[in-house]
Amino acid sequence: MIDESFVPEWYRLQCRLISHRPTRFMLFQYHRVKKRLYKMRERRQLGRQLHNLRHCEKCVFSQNGEDGILAEIFRRIGITDRVFVEFGVQDGTQCCTRNLLENAGWSGVWIDCSDEHVMNAQKLFQKFPVKIISRFLTAENIAAVFQKAAVPENLDLMVIDVDGNDYWMWNALAGIYRPRVVVTEYNGTFGPVEEWAMPYNPEHHYDETAYFGASLSTFAKFGRQHGYRLVGCDSMGVNAFFVREDEAKGAFDGLETLAAYHYVAPYYDWWFGHPVARFG
Repeated sequence: MIDESFVPEWYRLQCRLISHRPTRFMLFQYHRVKKRLYKMRERRQLGRQLHNLRHCEKCVFSQNGEDGILAEIFRRIGITDRVFVEFGVQDGTQCCTRNLLENAGWSGVWIDCSDEHVMNAQKLFQKFPVKIISRFLTAENIAAVFQKAAVPENLDLMVIDVDGNDYWMWNALAGIYRPRVVVTEYNGTFGPVEEWAMPYNPEHHYDETAYFGASLSTFAKFGRQHGYRLVGCDSMGVNAFFVREDEAKGAFDGLETLAAYHYVAPYYDWWFGHPVARFG
């Protein structure tokens, strides 16, 4: 059971409204209109921002154009060790780093909590320089897992996708690991301004609701505190891209703006994002 005090009031109210047939249709229409308005906003934004990373989206093995965005980011800031770490990778067939592994000469570490996914990945990618680890990650063990896997402290790229404690995973690593680029899923349900992060729960498993991760504004604030700048989001409103500030200056627009400058609404469900958590 989720403690509803950890969810903003308006979203708690929606949770109750959707459970009643008379108000369900009205809420559905509200979310449709909200999505439409954000889509109009983002089209205007793209027209004005010629260097927006969404112009560079391309899917080779990624789901939402991340392959193209990452290629453009590293075109702008250069490449050093060509090392990545990505966790929450499933079997690796569709992820942010497969293209770098197969087509760009990178190496790295993949981590997933499913033994079945890891076994499949080890068979599929046995010819490539990737270490594939089966482990359920927590804030308490993630640094030790990285150290055992010999992940460099200043690697080129880290990708976070655990559908829950994403914010807390980065928080646990921030004092030790300083990747030049960080990609993390953000929770677009809570809009461009709301500051919200799921309270840490080491036993959390994704339940297909909006009770996961953190809002873009919260991630952007955290990034600034640790020397990173938000440089863009993908056009599905799934991933946020951060570059270490010593690398980002002069290479990206909107570095000193609020998260709303880069925010993209979530377009992966009929709801505005995933449905908010149901309680009880």
